[in-house]
Amino acid sequence: MKLLRSSFRWRLYAALLLLALWAMLYYFLIGPWAGLTATLLVIWPLSIFLSAPLEELARGAARAVQDGETSGLPTLRRDEFGQIAEALRELGEGSQQRIAAINEERKRLLAILGGMIEGVIAIDREDRVVQMNRVAGQIFHVDAEQCIGKRIYEAVRVPDVIETFAGALQHGRETTAELRLPEKDRDVLVELYASPLNDEAGQRSGAVMVLHNVTQIRRLEGMRRDFVANVSHELKTPLTAIRGFVETMVEDQEMPAERRQHFVRRINDQTQRLSAIVSDLLTISRIESGGTEMEREALDLRDVARDCERLLSPAAEAKRICLSVDIPEQAVRVLGDREALRQALSNLVDNAVKYTPEGGQVWLRVRVEERMAVAEVQDTGIGISPQDQQRIFERFYRVDKARSRELGGTGLGLSIVKHITLALGGRVGLDSSLGKGSTFRMELPLA
Repeated sequence: MKLLRSSFRWRLYAALLLLALWAMLYYFLIGPWAGLTATLLVIWPLSIFLSAPLEELARGAARAVQDGETSGLPTLRRDEFGQIAEALRELGEGSQQRIAAINEERKRLLAILGGMIEGVIAIDREDRVVQMNRVAGQIFHVDAEQCIGKRIYEAVRVPDVIETFAGALQHGRETTAELRLPEKDRDVLVELYASPLNDEAGQRSGAVMVLHNVTQIRRLEGMRRDFVANVSHELKTPLTAIRGFVETMVEDQEMPAERRQHFVRRINDQTQRLSAIVSDLLTISRIESGGTEMEREALDLRDVARDCERLLSPAAEAKRICLSVDIPEQAVRVLGDREALRQALSNLVDNAVKYTPEGGQVWLRVRVEERMAVAEVQDTGIGISPQDQQRIFERFYRVDKARSRELGGTGLGLSIVKHITLALGGRVGLDSSLGKGSTFRMELPLA
């Protein structure tokens, strides 16, 4: 009996030992692997379930960033991924609208800059050109688009421009300057206005410059000054002479009749000169202001030339000048005012006769060239220098002032010719050489 109990006890101990060993084996070896396997079986499908929408979101976001297209974002989900996709879609659509608005504003700005008659250059704080319109490129003879991104001293190699920009950037105030650019025909005058640009924080971000081509304005201002001075001088000369003659006659009551008659004739001559000057000034003023509405009738330019020949042949014969008229057999019809054309053409012929020495020749020609009627007056007179040719059609401009007054000219004849021709839609021209004569042309559209 005692032996049986001892055997049972050892068996029980062995069973417990085996059970402990199995528990230890399961805990340290089988349990972790079983738990890991169970975990993998649960996590793997879950990771696939979660990573698929994330990858779809990533692909849609990348497409939205690259192409601005938000249609690739998931739309049917109602969970957090769907909310993220919807937020990204709204963000993308808002960005597209802002980009479209910026592009539209940029196009509008470029259209405004392109339509301006002033040049515009904008630079950043590093002196790089961020904007330049076409007019600015034309002023400096550079390609405006190729200058974008270059430093200002690389794009425009003009020290005055660089210094004016530097003044606006460094001192933060508007700076102005006047620039003279030498050209082939004449210098170009440009006024520079530079202003600093500030960002939202008030920090200086660059500067903008506006360029005004004032060449024509300066020329017109000079012409106005010359005109005022010339008018004053032209009116003062005959008035002074008249006043002197009258004062002499008043003070000398016993002046001989013959001398008094001489003074009266001189006063009459000066009065006629004043009247001619005032009449020519009024004619030019009416033509320039449009106060004189010229008739536009179809007329034969040959008839106008014949009238000028009959009118000025006596003056030419008095100086022993041969006045030749060359007109075609066919009619040369233009739309114009007969009296105005007669006045213009007579002024040209009269000048040719006055400034041609005795024994010279004057030709009056009428012809057709390339759908234009041409009236040409050529002489063998004193000629006109190249520098005078540029201003010969200005009011009161004379090549030889003393000789012009001596011959009775007002200095307004060629200006009247120019204004009448322009008013009729034509143009004037001149070819001349000193000592060899001159050729004046009036070109009018054919009717």
